[in-house]
Amino acid sequence: MAQAAFPFLYKNHGPLLLESFTKGASAYMGFVKAPTRAQVEKIAKTSPLPIRSMPAWIDTLFVTSSWGDTFDWMMLEHYGTKADKQASLESGWATFDQPSADKFAKDVERWVMAAHAIAPLQWFIAPCAAAGDDEWDEWTCANMAEPLVEFLEGYVKRNKLPAEFDHEPDEVGKVTKDTIACLLQELDGQGLKIGKALLPRIAKLRKAFR
Repeated sequence: MAQAAFPFLYKNHGPLLLESFTKGASAYMGFVKAPTRAQVEKIAKTSPLPIRSMPAWIDTLFVTSSWGDTFDWMMLEHYGTKADKQASLESGWATFDQPSADKFAKDVERWVMAAHAIAPLQWFIAPCAAAGDDEWDEWTCANMAEPLVEFLEGYVKRNKLPAEFDHEPDEVGKVTKDTIACLLQELDGQGLKIGKALLPRIAKLRKAFR
């Protein structure tokens, strides 16, 4: 991977597409080396509120997600304007505008940079989808596929993962097999440049986490 003026791979950096704010969202962190539980708990407790409900960690992988199908309503609660909230109350649909999405994206970036200072990151995948025309995101999409595959191959060899999420909201639980299955969707034509040589390795990982 070519050297760049970025500290780590960061997918979905910059402005986010408003239409990508749906019912659920997750953020994934791949650390250079395994952080301590104290470090992970500090990172988990400072994540933006709409994605703070379901943190999980084992070894070098941390993920935090919204609870169930509440992400859009949590976005409205914490980032929507008074007018957004009134309109949503009347319509029954959580609606907010691009400035709310932009504020969330900036909070995510502040959070992940603070996390990187606590425990260095190899890569980060932010929630939702990038709007495009962002140098850090473009560099990431051009260079992330092989490091992500290598990370996952080593990770699943080292760790025996539970099948299901088995802890209370807001507690740091364990990464599950479903977490890996969801993460593998990032290698399914979602912006990353994927060379043909990687396809058999990706297929092997997918087969193991169906």
